[in-house]
Amino acid sequence: MLSKTILLIDESRKDSLLLQMLKQIVYSEHQLIICHSIEEAIFVEGNIDVVLIDPGQKIFSPSFFQEKGNMFFHLPVIVLINSAEADLAKNSVKTGSQDFLVKGNFDERLLEKTIECASEKKKFFNDYKHLFEESPVPMYIFDSSSFNMLAVNNAALHQYGYTQEEFRKVKAQDIRPAEDVAAFYDAVRKVPDTYFDAGIRRHKRKNGEVFYVHVYSCKTLFEGKSAKMNIAIDIDDKVKAKNLLKEKAAEIENILESITDGFYAINNNWEFTYVNKEFERVLNVKRKDILGKNVWDLFPDAKNLKFYPLYHKVMNEKVSVQFEEYYEPRNVWSLINAYPAKDGMVVYFVDITGQRKIQDKLFQEEQNLRAIINNTNDIIWSIDKDLQIISANDAFWKRVKRITGKEIDEISAKDFEEQLFTTWENFFKRAFKGESFKIVWEGQYNDKLSYEEVSFNPIHDKEGKVSGVSCFSRDITDQRNYQRKIEMQNEQLRKIAWVLSHKVRAHVANMMNLAALFNHNDHTDLINKEIVDNMNTSAFLLDEVIYKNAEPTERLNN
Repeated sequence: MLSKTILLIDESRKDSLLLQMLKQIVYSEHQLIICHSIEEAIFVEGNIDVVLIDPGQKIFSPSFFQEKGNMFFHLPVIVLINSAEADLAKNSVKTGSQDFLVKGNFDERLLEKTIECASEKKKFFNDYKHLFEESPVPMYIFDSSSFNMLAVNNAALHQYGYTQEEFRKVKAQDIRPAEDVAAFYDAVRKVPDTYFDAGIRRHKRKNGEVFYVHVYSCKTLFEGKSAKMNIAIDIDDKVKAKNLLKEKAAEIENILESITDGFYAINNNWEFTYVNKEFERVLNVKRKDILGKNVWDLFPDAKNLKFYPLYHKVMNEKVSVQFEEYYEPRNVWSLINAYPAKDGMVVYFVDITGQRKIQDKLFQEEQNLRAIINNTNDIIWSIDKDLQIISANDAFWKRVKRITGKEIDEISAKDFEEQLFTTWENFFKRAFKGESFKIVWEGQYNDKLSYEEVSFNPIHDKEGKVSGVSCFSRDITDQRNYQRKIEMQNEQLRKIAWVLSHKVRAHVANMMNLAALFNHNDHTDLINKEIVDNMNTSAFLLDEVIYKNAEPTERLNN
């Protein structure tokens, strides 16, 4: 007995014998659902386990399952046919049904067995379909004749960038670059019946991006059509990396032959395995004369130099070393970089004789510069973007110690008053924005006011970006005090000038007016005596004004 729910689509409405058989093999008639057309079956509700179709010529055709079979896609389907419809039965199995029964040639037992077998076959098919669709490996199936896409799994959709509907509209050649299509046609013709490794190919995504895949192919039958199933594994990164390695290997060999550095390789037996052109030039040797020869036999003097112990360190400890060595026979300084290798070691060397001379010169210039900046009471320093000191003269560090009471290696931002630190931090921020400016800083030292002029100037790197700030501070206290004295003197002068321009001028003008009234023709004129008396009075007043301004003038001189 079957516990399955069976949907019978009986277009003929005449097969009462089939209905009787079905009632015999199920536990309850409630397990039977009967419809008389596909259209009616569409509206059936509830869970169905198997579908039996008595199609008749009216509703069934070989293309039935392509056109209308989606509604039964996950269900086992059994087709009932007449004995003369063998071809139709074959087509039904090819296009989607699980089995068929010839009317009049089966009984209850065969019907029950066929339903069970169809259910198992459908379950088996659905499992494989699920494996195909959910496989992480990109797969697709295309028609061998038309190259139309017949099926594609989710991994392939993701890989090529199409939706399911879009992918079914493209042809197999459309996912190849145009220049590779001819090779694709040739490869399709060569696919055998069994597994075939088609090798590395170029495919194309929906957005036009070309990438490398490894293709595996085989012939198959899909929905009754001769087809090819392809697995296309994205190996674009791998292929590009491999090609890049090949290019790099050739590039490295070319570089080693063209660089101005000397280069050589030594195996574990201390034998030369490779030398470049620069090595030959510097040591005046031919590679054919030294390859395979022992380095210590060819250059015994090197045993007394740094080469011997440091090269052994590279070999024994598998570490890299860098050192400078002077080779007296050629009066050459060399910078040596030696690295462990799988079968020995490799060595780069550079003639740094000129650099050593420049370094010596720079060192001497630096010492001279330090002597200059340290031979002044002006404070000089520079900082980076993290407000860390880049360089500073002795006067700077003396000032810092005076403020914090600490030595250079003990100082931190916490040693400064918060307000003081914030104020100077804002000055530095202005300079880091590219502004050059000066400020006058007023402070107390030994209970006296002091003034300093501080210059802030951005330091630019080779790209023109501000990488630091240089600062220069000089004491202008004496200059400030002298300026204030001048300002006070000027104010005093302005007062004296006012007196002279107003009070003195008034008395002089009075005396001049009186002199103009004097009667020179008649000295005995009584008016002359009055004029003389008034002139004496004005002279006395003028003398008094001059006397009063003598004291401020004396203070001005002092």
